[in-house]
Amino acid sequence: MNGVPDALDVAAGASHTCALTRTGTVFCWGANESGQLGNGTTLASATPVAVPGLVDAAGIAAGGAHTCARRSGGDILCWGSDSSGQLGDGVLLSSIAPQLARFACE
Repeated sequence: MNGVPDALDVAAGASHTCALTRTGTVFCWGANESGQLGNGTTLASATPVAVPGLVDAAGIAAGGAHTCARRSGGDILCWGSDSSGQLGDGVLLSSIAPQLARFACE
């Protein structure tokens, strides 16, 4: 199967796209030089690949070379480029797998 079953939402970055399914799984495809597909590699994919371990997503968003998902419990996970801190984990290092975003909201 090359498509995304039961897509509920879609988000596009500069050169990658991700879709959220009704079951809470996230699939991504396209460029992956910064890990923005979240599948543990930096290999581009012309077909959708699942983000491993993310089965309870309730929303997605994509930036230039990063992606974030909101879990059903409210946590935010982000992956990909972190050159400006966009992953929200405080380390300024790109990630090829989802990382828990930590926000200091006042």
